[in-house]
Amino acid sequence: MVFAKFECLKLLDDYKSILLLDYDIVIQQDLSELFEPCESGLKMIWGGLKVRGQLHEATDDYNMDAEGICASTFVLQDHLKDYMNMYDFCYESVIRYGKILYMPEQAIFDFMIQKFDLQNCALDGKVYTPHPNDKDFARKAKIIHAFGQPKFWNGLDNNQWNQNYESWLQMGGSKYRQVTMKLCYKSLKRVMSNSITKIKLIAERRLNNLYKKY
Repeated sequence: MVFAKFECLKLLDDYKSILLLDYDIVIQQDLSELFEPCESGLKMIWGGLKVRGQLHEATDDYNMDAEGICASTFVLQDHLKDYMNMYDFCYESVIRYGKILYMPEQAIFDFMIQKFDLQNCALDGKVYTPHPNDKDFARKAKIIHAFGQPKFWNGLDNNQWNQNYESWLQMGGSKYRQVTMKLCYKSLKRVMSNSITKIKLIAERRLNNLYKKY
């Protein structure tokens, strides 16, 4: 599902701005300023991690010492140049670098930034992605991000998330599944056996469409 983030580029055919928020976040304040235009049309959070840290092994194709991004929250705007070429590039790169990807969509976005020489109108990580347990920044942040484990639904207690969840249930939403070690093992085993095949099928389909286009 992380590769679905690439679809945000294609959505720029229909929308002026696209805001993506990961599933493990809580919005604490108004976010309307994120839709304000920036010159490059790209707003991402620098992740405090070098590009090589997003990979199992380095590649000579890109600068491994450049700063990598965090893809939990980002904004794309329709004046981003060549965004459909970026869209194709992302899926092509999944095929080419799939075996060395560690933080997969983030690594591909790192490559995209270098390939297209993009200027990132950087979002402040202290405002848009501190961990809920961060004593210095979480309370005043506009978004808190439960990166790593546990999440809000399997051990990390957060009053606002709990209230949101109760409201969700009252509106008829389904309950989340309680995560157990046995369930984690089964899910991991299933994902490991199916994910590479699915990634290849999706990427090959994108490439076939690209070939037909040209």
